[in-house]
Amino acid sequence: MAILNFTASAIQLPDKPTFEDLPAGQYEMMIIRSSKKQTRNGDGWFLELEMQVLSGKHANRRHWERLNLNNQNPTTVRIAEEALAKLCLAINVDVVSDSNELHDKPFTAVVKPDKKDPARTRVVDYFVADSAPETKPQATHAPKAAASGRPW
Repeated sequence: MAILNFTASAIQLPDKPTFEDLPAGQYEMMIIRSSKKQTRNGDGWFLELEMQVLSGKHANRRHWERLNLNNQNPTTVRIAEEALAKLCLAINVDVVSDSNELHDKPFTAVVKPDKKDPARTRVVDYFVADSAPETKPQATHAPKAAASGRPW
């Protein structure tokens, strides 16, 4: 037995963590964990990447991506290899022997709704940290020229 003299109501608890997907947007992230997992039907494997948001409103939130690098469907493998190549270029890693080599290197990720399940989001592009193109609103129409035809 241990005497604690503890009052739970005196402790300020943090907000309840959210497990919802990240909203669409650009995030500075880094991979904090990775693992090779067998597919559900057992005929291939995927690389699961656990990413952490580094800054902004969603700092410390987690996001998971699965790259099907060994699959019966060659299109699935091609998409996974392209995503991994973009990630590697964003973190300046050319040859990867172990997924741990991807860890702790910041990058910018573009997150959008998944085409198959719009309620979920997924990373659609990777950039070198702080070099992602800014998304700027498009002009709705060109400015009208003066009635005389002169722009001034």
